[in-house]
Amino acid sequence: MQIIGDFYRITSIDDNSPFWDLELLKTIKSKTNPRQEFINVGYGMPLESAIKRIINFAIANKHDTLSLSEYLIQFKKEKECIMKKIE
Repeated sequence: MQIIGDFYRITSIDDNSPFWDLELLKTIKSKTNPRQEFINVGYGMPLESAIKRIINFAIANKHDTLSLSEYLIQFKKEKECIMKKIE
């Protein structure tokens, strides 16, 4: 089974397993052919851990620097957005 979002793919490692592999869409910088590819960033992780990594990736792509309170606000917003897409 796969869960696919705009910039992530979560793939179940087995039909009966609670563990997932996570791929994130990253930009590969090259002089001749810059492109975007899904890169595997986590193997065999619980779904909740994969979601946390997706949220952190989304925040990092939008902001270079945040205070702790700003980060927590952004984390909550991103989590709500992703959870709505999963449901």
